[in-house]
Amino acid sequence: MKAVILAGGKGTRGKPYTEYFPKAMTPINGKPLIDYVVKYLESFDFIKEIIIISDFNGLGGQIKNYYHKPKSNKKISFVQDSQSGTGGDLLHIEKKLKDENGFVLWFVDNLCAIDLKKMYKLFKEKKSSACIATRTKRKEETGFAVVEGGIIKQFKEKPVMNLPMSECLGIYILGKEVIKKIKEKSK
Repeated sequence: MKAVILAGGKGTRGKPYTEYFPKAMTPINGKPLIDYVVKYLESFDFIKEIIIISDFNGLGGQIKNYYHKPKSNKKISFVQDSQSGTGGDLLHIEKKLKDENGFVLWFVDNLCAIDLKKMYKLFKEKKSSACIATRTKRKEETGFAVVEGGIIKQFKEKPVMNLPMSECLGIYILGKEVIKKIKEKSK
């Protein structure tokens, strides 16, 4: 199975930093964001190759330069961003996935230590066309207060909140039939 990392985002919320490097190359503890995703994907035996999609003609060229010398024990290949959204990018890599029954799709700005092996097992057992990593709880970044008549009655510092709907984590395992569906819709 191959893993596809979508790394073409402009990182507009990361300005002014992302004016100098792409979101995927944002440094975290001295390493680019994308390197954490690559290293995590490498840890799974069923991942045989990692495909990185970005705009390599622009700032994304820094990603290609970073992986120019082998830093990975898996094959890493690069595909130019199609500039037509996620669906367009998936159509653009169809040939690279032709021998695969499915593939992992990972948005580069999602650092999650999900159990990808368990997700892959579920994908195979259910013979799914798509398996999507979600969460139903989220630890908030700020505290919350219950205020009555201008008086704080209760305060919770950074609580874990139950979400009203499952939140997508930007990590998928997709069957090749998904690309066929995208192709049909784009006609």
